[in-house]
Amino acid sequence: MSKTTDQSMGVEAMVQNFHWKYNCFCQDFPNQISAKERRLRKRLIKEEVKELLEAMDTGSLAEIAKELADVVYVVVGTAVAYGIPFTRVFKAVHASNLTKSGIEKGKITKGPNYVAPDLEYLNGNDVDR
Repeated sequence: MSKTTDQSMGVEAMVQNFHWKYNCFCQDFPNQISAKERRLRKRLIKEEVKELLEAMDTGSLAEIAKELADVVYVVVGTAVAYGIPFTRVFKAVHASNLTKSGIEKGKITKGPNYVAPDLEYLNGNDVDR
């Protein structure tokens, strides 16, 4: 993938570009990350989710929007660190979510026609990007 600043690229490509620019850890293919990197990714996600929850209490839509984007940024950054093709995974999970059919306490739930996303290919590093 070329290193570009084109804002028309997708979220995954923008975050990957950020990782390249700042020498953050990233992988081209799915693989585990070091314990140190895993601790960093967990800390970043916790921090950003905490800031989002705090922003939701303020009522400021601008602050909520910024914190939502930050959460997505660190989550996609974690996928980049693991070498997970996030866009492909997201599309598979989206298609799976559309097979859900129930509602319980405001949450869409799995029904008899639910089809889980097939992501096992990630465990074998057999990924065709």
